[in-house]
Amino acid sequence: MQSSSSSTRVRTLLLALLAAFCLVAFTQRWLQDDAYITYRYSKNLASGLGAVWNPGYAVEGYTNFSWMLLIAGCIKLGIPAEQATHLLSIPLFVGSLALTFGIARRVLKDDRWALLTMALTGANYSFLMYSTGGLETQLNTTLTLASLLLVVRAVQRRVVTAGSAAGLSVLVALAMMTRPDSIILMLVSFGSMAFVALKFEGVRPATLGRVLLLLLPAALLLVPWLVWKQHFYGGILPNTFYVKLGIHRPGTYLRGLAYVAWPFLSYWWLPILLLLSVKARLRLLPSGPAAFPLIAYTVIWLAYAIRIGGDIMEFRQLICVFPLLILMLVACWREAFPKLESAAVLAVVLVLSSVTHGLFFGSYEKPPGLGNIPVLTSTTLRWSQMGQRLLADLGRNSAVTIAISPAGAIPYWSGLRAIDILGLSDKWVARNGYVRQKCDVCAGHLRLSTFQYLEQAGTNLVLGHPQESDFGAPVPDATSIVERMFYGEQLDYSRIPEDAQLLQIPLSEHESLLALYLQRDPSIDSLIARKVWKAQAIERQAPGWAHNTAQP
Repeated sequence: MQSSSSSTRVRTLLLALLAAFCLVAFTQRWLQDDAYITYRYSKNLASGLGAVWNPGYAVEGYTNFSWMLLIAGCIKLGIPAEQATHLLSIPLFVGSLALTFGIARRVLKDDRWALLTMALTGANYSFLMYSTGGLETQLNTTLTLASLLLVVRAVQRRVVTAGSAAGLSVLVALAMMTRPDSIILMLVSFGSMAFVALKFEGVRPATLGRVLLLLLPAALLLVPWLVWKQHFYGGILPNTFYVKLGIHRPGTYLRGLAYVAWPFLSYWWLPILLLLSVKARLRLLPSGPAAFPLIAYTVIWLAYAIRIGGDIMEFRQLICVFPLLILMLVACWREAFPKLESAAVLAVVLVLSSVTHGLFFGSYEKPPGLGNIPVLTSTTLRWSQMGQRLLADLGRNSAVTIAISPAGAIPYWSGLRAIDILGLSDKWVARNGYVRQKCDVCAGHLRLSTFQYLEQAGTNLVLGHPQESDFGAPVPDATSIVERMFYGEQLDYSRIPEDAQLLQIPLSEHESLLALYLQRDPSIDSLIARKVWKAQAIERQAPGWAHNTAQP
């Protein structure tokens, strides 16, 4: 037993660490481009247009309904979306750390080791940086850890109370409304709770009633939500599901394995575990029944991450299991080195690995398409500048339609009607778009819009994947620029009108954003005539570019 004075010191240190991590998270706040996709839906909802991508076009191009709803509520209260996400995410980050401490103290049965687990989780570069970022990452993590804490407590006490059953049901339902793949959390947590209730309390009416409480609150939340989705969007599955439907790439598993393996390498977890396997004679998992649901959830989640090929953002897919992985690492360390003094060595090693990762990961990470956090930050800032320039030149009520690949900051800041050429917020592209050939994995970005569809959709400016040039000089080889907008894929370039032009949209005195001028618009013509924007003809010499007037 720990003395009361020791417990007081632990609580004081816990509060001090939480306050410190909160401050650090605030100073390191950042936003990623995908957050602006949610912001666009939230802004339209708050404006009375509904949870839509473009006004009048209902498509579920987001997968974080509860987060989108929270942001919409903040916008309705007059809080800008960017500020709202920080105001929500940082307290959730602190809550995640507090829940990590709560789970660790039940598994490790020692507040001091639990405090170490929490501190190492907060000091982990990826976990700390995803305290912000603009997406639902910390909301999902908080709901996941809160659910698992209820499960761990029930397993230890060998009893499932009505309150814990109903509470878990609500938490898991909210988690599924935050990320649909939280169905994994539902299976593990509901299964564990039902097992505890039936094993230790027997099959009797009171026990069956508590098992029913695991299902009823969740059903009361999820069923109306799904009915609304069916009515509003025409289906219960998000549009992003259809982008990947029926397409399998042989490199998916390999990339997913690399994505899951990188934290173990970059944060030095693997060499530490190898050392501990020798010292502790291969006893590498925390013991006790309370650890079983944590291990089960972690293993299944890692397998799921491998199955889907990981993510395009640095470890975001794994943040919800980072506290559990660090808890397991601390438990293994304590098994090998039981004295508390040895924890200082582990703390120094992991903090050093976190600093090293933050400084150098971008120089040695290899999975294709994995964006490290500094790159995600810089590209979002650049794309925000592009969107703001379009707004400044075209005005807030412009009828111009753009076609864009990074469908976050540019559409959000410009306020323009936008076609998502990757199909995440476009039903036709998601189901019928060109299947990419020059990408082994594409991490969910498997389709592209065709030019025939862009023409039918009334697209004026094609930005694709944004390309830049020197504003003071003509652009050489315009055809290759357009092809790079579409990742070098061999699309129906012959559909591009003969009078299409390549535009230079100034970002500064010497920098410009490039756009393919596909269909005429008076406001764009005016900008060209006034030499605010520069235009040049496109030489159609590249293979596949010859204009075929016989095409329908």
